[in-house]
Amino acid sequence: MNTNADTISPLCTTIFTRKWVCPTAISIPTAAVQMHNFTGIESVPANLWDALLCDTTCFLQKNYLMAIEEAIGGKENFRYCVVTQNEKTVLIAACQIIKFDIKQTYNYTQDVEQAKTLWKKIKNGAANQFKQFAENIDVQLLVCGNTFLSGEYAFMYHSDFSEQEAISLLADALENLRKEESRKGKNIRAILVKDFFLDAEHPATLFNEKGYHTFKAEPIMHLAIPSEWKIFEDYANVLSSKYRQRLKSAYKKSQVLTRKEMTLAEMEQWNDKMYFFFESVVKKAGFNLKETPKSYFLSLKKHLGDAFSVYAYFNGEELVAFMSMICTPNHYEGHFLGFDETTNHEYKMYMRMLYDMIDISIQGKTPLLNMGRTALEIKTTVGAVPQEANLYLKICNPLFNRLATPVMQSIKTEPFVQRHPFKGGKEETEA
Repeated sequence: MNTNADTISPLCTTIFTRKWVCPTAISIPTAAVQMHNFTGIESVPANLWDALLCDTTCFLQKNYLMAIEEAIGGKENFRYCVVTQNEKTVLIAACQIIKFDIKQTYNYTQDVEQAKTLWKKIKNGAANQFKQFAENIDVQLLVCGNTFLSGEYAFMYHSDFSEQEAISLLADALENLRKEESRKGKNIRAILVKDFFLDAEHPATLFNEKGYHTFKAEPIMHLAIPSEWKIFEDYANVLSSKYRQRLKSAYKKSQVLTRKEMTLAEMEQWNDKMYFFFESVVKKAGFNLKETPKSYFLSLKKHLGDAFSVYAYFNGEELVAFMSMICTPNHYEGHFLGFDETTNHEYKMYMRMLYDMIDISIQGKTPLLNMGRTALEIKTTVGAVPQEANLYLKICNPLFNRLATPVMQSIKTEPFVQRHPFKGGKEETEA
């Protein structure tokens, strides 16, 4: 069985990628189009919101959105857009209004001081001035998409509409929401739309025409689970000898630990320590759109039930780490986890968790594991492959939006080495 990364990655595209059509001239009949905005998912009439949902859209289901709202501590900053045409729902979008610290982006921008041409120096100077100005602004950011997940979980649209028509409607709906919030006294300074997977025909041009800047975040790591993998040993057997030894080492180092799926009562018992471990990991991430509250894991478990699993790692009676996963009808979502650095070094904790995510996904018979957009190179050592994604940002002040162009163009992602752990992969061939 040939299971190298090159044969696995197309399945990721099949499941997760929309086939965007590069837009030309778009004309949408607007006479019968109406835009509705709601605060809190419970305020959205079920007949409007549920009209476009199906079993695979779990991150737009009301029970999941209610869990997020409860975890954050209320519905005040959650907004939901519904676009109807002739009284039929044609688009829905989930949004959040958050306070954003622009300094978080500085680690992802290139050094704008270094320039060889006069024009580049002028652009860099404008970028520096914009940064200094932006530092003193309390940025209210309207985010269309999920601030706790990486993936295309922002909106759904009716099949009668083309992708470019839907995106045009989405941009108009977000602008309508911003204006409505402005009338209520909430000064939204920028709109962020996340995430859009890239293929040969993605919607960047249309967003640019709507005044949005395009930039790339870290890629999202996916591992396809072939149907031939019935048990974890099937996965282990297709690793090259080098990476099979790494797997054995990780399990040997952590063999003293006991993994247990936690009940809600056990999560309540250990919540303080879990959150301490979680924060230990988050602090090293450097960038976080939204702070995750202490009640987050409990809220997800209460609302999602068996679809949300938290796995605890014990050394005897002592909790030393945990990881969480969300099960959807077509994939597993590797979610938040936590440990301290000593535990990670002693037990190879992070590697053990990655292997356990794969094991659980195989047992669950789902075709894909979404592993998020952190620790990219480490995840490639277990077989994950990256899928590039675009984000789109528009600053609501037109002048500032133009001045931000060199800053947006300077945003970069950290390079990483793509490993090829499967037999017959690039590394083994080169060796």
